[in-house]
This record gives sequence, C-alpha cells and structure tokens, in this order.
Amino acid sequence: MEINKLSALMKLNNLRAFLYAFVALNVLSLIVAAQGASSTNISAEFCNIVAYVRDIVGVFALAMFLIGGILYAAGHFMPAAGNIRSTTQGWAMGMIIGGIVGLILVIIAPYLLGVIVSFSNGSVSASC
Repeated sequence: MEINKLSALMKLNNLRAFLYAFVALNVLSLIVAAQGASSTNISAEFCNIVAYVRDIVGVFALAMFLIGGILYAAGHFMPAAGNIRSTTQGWAMGMIIGGIVGLILVIIAPYLLGVIVSFSNGSVSASC
C-alpha cells in the first residue's frame, strides 16, 4: 500500500514539474518573440507578458477553487477511519490556498512590474 502512495506522489511531482517547465517555456517564448518585435519599449513587452500570465493564472486559480471546493465537500462524506477524510480535506485546502496565492500574484503583478521598469529606465511608465 505504501508503494502505491509513493507511486502516486511521484506521478504528481512529475506532473507538477512538467507544468512548471511548460509555463517557463511559454514565458521564455514570449520573451524571445518580444525581442524580434519591432517595438523597442520594454515596458510594453513586460505588459504583454503580465497580461498573458494574468490570463493563465486566473484560469488556474478558478480551476483550483472549483476542484478544491469539490474535494473539500467530498471529504465530508468519506469515513474518518484511515485518515482518508483528513488527507482529502488537506489537499482541498492546499488547492484553495494555492488559488488565493495565485490571485494575489495576479493583483500585485502590475505594481511589481512598475518597480522593475523603474529600476531599468528611471521612471515608472508601466501601466498594464
């Protein structure tokens, strides 16, 4: 039984690593595409990246809220014996908190972008 749990955790970690690599490659492709663009305004390119990330994180946050809520509700119907209930509800709370953190990052991303742009050219001109 422990082997099944370990196998499931390894699959979950592999999936998580794949998703991180996928998002990183998408952001990298946006940066490479931005270098080939005719625009030389780096703050505009940062705004494009922020808009792209905002869309992706918003969708993932909504999915995490929905799946986390369903898992949390389903955890109440599971038996308390064997830690199934607490494990399921723990995963659900983790997903809900992950969605909240994602939304917080989406909200503060333009302000962080303004700080980055202000260090690069001396003025805050990024209003995404």
